[in-house]
Amino acid sequence: MRRNLNYVTFFILLFCSSIMGGYALKAAFKFSVTIGYGIGILFLLAAVYYQSKRKQDQNNFQK
Repeated sequence: MRRNLNYVTFFILLFCSSIMGGYALKAAFKFSVTIGYGIGILFLLAAVYYQSKRKQDQNNFQK
């Protein structure tokens, strides 16, 4: 049985935490904010991918 996992919410939380982590490590090394934003964008793209996949599965189920 397939569990109903909400990957979109998980990846959005990771997006926010990576940006906050980048700002938290600002004093530790020079490009931490840039790296935090880069990783955050990757998590945001993953959230968009899973949302579009879920939407496509719902459309196929309705047909």
